[in-house]
Amino acid sequence: MSLPNQKTQTLECKQGAVRAVRFNVDGNYCMTCGSDKTIKLWNPLRGLYLKTYTGHGYEVLDAQSSSDNSHICSGGMDKTVALFDVSTGQAIRKYRDHAGQAIRKYRDYADRFAWPQGQAIRKYRDYAGTGRFVWSQGQAIRKYRDHAGRFAWSQGLAIRKYRDHAGRFAWSQGQATRKYRDYAGRFAWPQGQAIRKYRDYAGRFAWSQDQAIMKYRDYAGTVNCVCFNEESTVILSGSIDCTVRVWDVRSRKSQPIQELGEAKDSVTTVQVSDHEILTGSADSRVRRYDLRIGRVFSDFVGKAVSCAKFTRDGQCVLVSSVNASLKLLDKDSGELLNEYSGHKNSNYKIDCCLNHKDTHILSGSEDGSVYIWDLLEAKVCDKLEHKTSKTVHSLSFHPSEPVLVTACADKVFVWESNQPDQT
Repeated sequence: MSLPNQKTQTLECKQGAVRAVRFNVDGNYCMTCGSDKTIKLWNPLRGLYLKTYTGHGYEVLDAQSSSDNSHICSGGMDKTVALFDVSTGQAIRKYRDHAGQAIRKYRDYADRFAWPQGQAIRKYRDYAGTGRFVWSQGQAIRKYRDHAGRFAWSQGLAIRKYRDHAGRFAWSQGQATRKYRDYAGRFAWPQGQAIRKYRDYAGRFAWSQDQAIMKYRDYAGTVNCVCFNEESTVILSGSIDCTVRVWDVRSRKSQPIQELGEAKDSVTTVQVSDHEILTGSADSRVRRYDLRIGRVFSDFVGKAVSCAKFTRDGQCVLVSSVNASLKLLDKDSGELLNEYSGHKNSNYKIDCCLNHKDTHILSGSEDGSVYIWDLLEAKVCDKLEHKTSKTVHSLSFHPSEPVLVTACADKVFVWESNQPDQT
């Protein structure tokens, strides 16, 4: 059996840190997700850059292509799930249901208006618009001392300093410890400068070229993982808010068609077969949803799950966990069939996968290598050295050939076999 053992290409992605690398459905292309808010499309075997997709407001953590290669879905730290058209590069959908649904809009943060259903019913008299007054029937009844809304107040005195309501700073003992983007949807900030001003001052829209293409709401945290179903009519997304949400890409509705809320901690991985949904989460459980009978099966693996994959024959589940060995479980009974150890994984979420013939297990490692085990014997049969001490955290195997792509820091490496593939 031939295995990828020779590095043939190095892709200089220029996306900051590469958060994930994924082959498309036929293996002719791959996608890289960057910390610079972009997704890039590549021909990895020839080392060719093809296209960049923009539309996220923060780091992109995962992406997958549709079965017909016409669309890409992605998720990231801006709490949105995006759907891109491959040919035009435009974001044609943005789903934000993981950001916490706004049922009613109350007071403007500038303390100038009261809002029912987004309409101003009274305009108050603080023309500075900096939130320095408390109002009763349009009159200032108390003037406070903080002009930026960064304090909690008791009888006019600042009792504790909190974060900036504009979402631009995190505060520790009165000092700005880190500068963030404006979550009200008004600006994106590099080094404190507004690089773009959007039109919806409450962050209520998803934007494409400054235009609201559809209104979406309701994601409470980072979107860790995304995937299409087999027909690419549905997107599934897992989030730090402990939910998996299901989106119908054919519908114009902004809400998910289903929500799976059994996880007790962050959902780190999701995969779909023709009739099953496989999820892993930081509560140390792997859950399998059987859509035919409407049941969920849960297996406890002892440590936070970082990756879970069906084998290609659909009979087993491969699970990697932080500070633990990889485990091969029987899908139906949950029986532990084999364990694979030797790699290092104590701090980061690291991908694992099987090769294109289900004969070998592959995993990244924090020592800068990819480990390859024999599926049956559980012995390390090869080790792909990246000549770095940085973590190899993401990898993807070609669907039909002995080709592997791996991500480490700001680069992607392509590995191929120097021997002919034997059937």
